[in-house]
Amino acid sequence: DAIKFPDMVHAFKPDPRTNLDNDARRFDFFSHLPESTRTLTLLYSNEGTPLSYRNMDGNSVHAYKLINDKGEVHYVKFHWKTRQGIKNLDPQQVEQIQGKDYSHMTQDLVTAINRGDYPKWDLYIQV
Repeated sequence: DAIKFPDMVHAFKPDPRTNLDNDARRFDFFSHLPESTRTLTLLYSNEGTPLSYRNMDGNSVHAYKLINDKGEVHYVKFHWKTRQGIKNLDPQQVEQIQGKDYSHMTQDLVTAINRGDYPKWDLYIQV
């Protein structure tokens, strides 16, 4: 629901009074949207801290409208499944790795591509 997007953005921004991160703001947002339970679960699990872009799945946020050659309309979502396997960081690794290099995932992706280790994903369409 697009009308909820601004509220989500505000929930993830720092507290305007202190400019500090505040989990209570995020939990307040999620507590009013039961449809966001999956996102909340992923965000606060190890899956929310992937080792690399190469080791994470992806999906479209929005649904897309596809029209076939018969003029039939289908609403779809796209899902990308990594062929490298899912690998995540545990809380200690997050502190060690992301605490020193916040862009480590981008660096890993660029390094892999430069050495010819091209990441692959399978694309699925949910109709």
